[in-house]
Amino acid sequence: MNQSKFTEEEIPYNILNRFGLTREMIEDLPEGLGQRLRDGRATPVLPIKVIADNGDIILSAARLTLHRNSEGEVKVMFYPKLEKVDLSRFTEVQQKSLTAGETVINDFSLPDGKK
Repeated sequence: MNQSKFTEEEIPYNILNRFGLTREMIEDLPEGLGQRLRDGRATPVLPIKVIADNGDIILSAARLTLHRNSEGEVKVMFYPKLEKVDLSRFTEVQQKSLTAGETVINDFSLPDGKK
């Protein structure tokens, strides 16, 4: 029997809750999807909700995975589904990767200067 990378107790529900994903919602995922999360694999695209500092509610969708950082803490990595993005924010190499359907990791600055 395969052992999951993460136990149920390690899932950081406090972080997931900040994105509108409650413990109940995660527990209600079909068993195969919950197991994918505990195995450290990406979920299908899930709806997420973020409340910005100014109180605006931003509805989006993202895949998510769990990973363990160098200190052993379990963290959540979000892979947002973007309908469109201004490619000028990316380097030429990143632009080529994106147009080829590949994933890139990049910091974004918000209009207020926050990353």
